[in-house]
Amino acid sequence: MMTEHISFLFGSGFSAPENIPTVGAINKKLRQLKKDEFYLGSDQRAFFYQTEWRDPNGWMTSSTIDRLFAQEFIAFYCKEVLHDDLDAFNYEVFYDYFSEFLRYQKHKDAIGKFCETFRTTYIKDSVWASDDYNFVWRFSKIFNQRFWTADGSEIL
Repeated sequence: MMTEHISFLFGSGFSAPENIPTVGAINKKLRQLKKDEFYLGSDQRAFFYQTEWRDPNGWMTSSTIDRLFAQEFIAFYCKEVLHDDLDAFNYEVFYDYFSEFLRYQKHKDAIGKFCETFRTTYIKDSVWASDDYNFVWRFSKIFNQRFWTADGSEIL
């Protein structure tokens, strides 16, 4: 009896013909993330805008702060850690960077300095003046998921 062998190939662009983004495309999209390019759904999934439609709840303080923090935290990482070498951005390495802070308090001084600057620059209401850990934890909830288009299909 002859057995067939089946191989599944993942990564390295094998899925690109199925419109699944490559690592390079994901890195490019995330390293230049802007708060006005995405919104947070009621289930906290992140959606990229694909049309002129805008989230009617996008003005809410929590959404605005979370999206602005995402934009500024990635920009901070690119500037301070990567020394403005955007081509060096890798979402998995970035994930490790902020996860190490959440788990082990690594990078505490740099992230703490960033969070303090963020608070003094953008937070006008003390009720939203979260501690460093909670700022990064809230960000991780956005980052640790797939991004979606408004029609519900995955984009990242």
